[in-house]
Amino acid sequence: MRASFPILTLMAATLVAACASEPPRSGMSSTEGTTVVQTAEVTDVRDIKVHEGRATGIGSIIGAIVGGVAGNTIGGGDGQAIATAAGAVGGSLAGQDLEQKSSSRSSVELTLRFPNGDVHTYQVGTSETFQVGDQVKVTTNRGVTRITH
Repeated sequence: MRASFPILTLMAATLVAACASEPPRSGMSSTEGTTVVQTAEVTDVRDIKVHEGRATGIGSIIGAIVGGVAGNTIGGGDGQAIATAAGAVGGSLAGQDLEQKSSSRSSVELTLRFPNGDVHTYQVGTSETFQVGDQVKVTTNRGVTRITH
């Protein structure tokens, strides 16, 4: 019985030491899944146009062709040549303008002041109407911010 007493004591001490140790810590932390909700006051509201993508020039080319063909049907001789050139230039400008309008959308830029004094600007859709002085809720989750009344 005396031989088992030291072994039992050693086992008990090992068990107590194992329970007292802290789990290992990694040097990383994560905010994945964390949602931050804040309130803020709207200090500025601006309507803006957001251009999506780069102009390809196709609108200008097609406009020039259509304008040139239309101008070519006018008059004869030198007048016809001038009308063709003017139609091509006018069609090119119209085609460029049409391409830019079709590749842009309306948006709203909000400037918000948070209770701690921080001021940030956000771009939001036009589904909700905001006015200077509105109190809004700013919800951020996984890097995506949403602003609502």
